[in-house]
Amino acid sequence: MLTARQQDTLEFIRRYMADTNQVPTEAEIATGIGITSRGVVHRYVKAIEKAGYIKTIPGKRRNIRLRHNYKNQVLGLPLMGRLAANKPILPINDYDVFNINSSLLKPNRFLLQVSDDSGESCGIFNGDFIVCELKHEANSGDVVVVIIREKKAQLKTLHWNGDGTISLSDPYTQQHPEIYNSNDIKVHGLYKGLFRLTG
Repeated sequence: MLTARQQDTLEFIRRYMADTNQVPTEAEIATGIGITSRGVVHRYVKAIEKAGYIKTIPGKRRNIRLRHNYKNQVLGLPLMGRLAANKPILPINDYDVFNINSSLLKPNRFLLQVSDDSGESCGIFNGDFIVCELKHEANSGDVVVVIIREKKAQLKTLHWNGDGTISLSDPYTQQHPEIYNSNDIKVHGLYKGLFRLTG
């Protein structure tokens, strides 16, 4: 399993290859992921190779090859226009693609499937999939998956109160707030989006 930084490196390699049709050098990878040490990049590349995602070719400057078990293509759908009430579909001037790789498939992301109707007031329905980022800290106003008193998990908007307590309310609506001591709450993830399959 890759660390978060190794996953960042792999994603940079994939994006670079998709954008330029060539393999990045270790110097280009270092610049792309925001570090100065090529030695660290070399260790990342070796770890990614050991995990089976890439192979390296000795004696070549651009020596990385993606293995068949890692998708090199951009996973996405064409973005054909914008929909607004009482108007025709507004075209996008330049052809564009909603890139699932860069929008959803990021390090520390996971899915949860909603299995009740508790979120219907804010448009989240039984059977929906919510995309979350694994995180254990949150700011006031963040929509988070929280574990309450080690017993139940909920999707809520979190607010820190001046007295050290936490208010949890229905996502985006601020309805039905409940107040808890901060040690009763554990943040499990940050809400990043939702998708719904209809058939």
